[in-house]
Amino acid sequence: MSNDVPTEHFANLITSVPAIADETSDLAERQTLAMQTVASLIDADAGFWAWGRGWPDQDAISPLAIIDFGLTDKQRTYVIECSLDRDADIGFRTRVVGRVRRDSMATSLHDDLFTKAEWDAMPFMRRQRQQSGIGSWLHSVFLA
Repeated sequence: MSNDVPTEHFANLITSVPAIADETSDLAERQTLAMQTVASLIDADAGFWAWGRGWPDQDAISPLAIIDFGLTDKQRTYVIECSLDRDADIGFRTRVVGRVRRDSMATSLHDDLFTKAEWDAMPFMRRQRQQSGIGSWLHSVFLA
């Protein structure tokens, strides 16, 4: 993605905001639209919005729900399996917790958290790339 954001991305954002903010419409539809709008701004091919329970300093996070777009059934299955994998949870979560702790939220690219050598050496990330075909991502975490 270049630093020059195409005009159609801003137009999409402007037209999406009223629908996202409309509290009389279906929450899942508004969440999906919000995710798709953000994804369009960063030229993402796929994404998901997930909820979980547990406190990152103490517990494994238990995923409760997911809304996704652009994922094949195989990729969706792998995302769910990876989120339930204890090694993946601990290996990824430990890097995110420090960022989130500052203000209960964080947004990072995978290479903000791991060097290329670390990323490539992680068994669950190798499996993730092989099984899902997803090579990089941007994620945001919010603790309620």
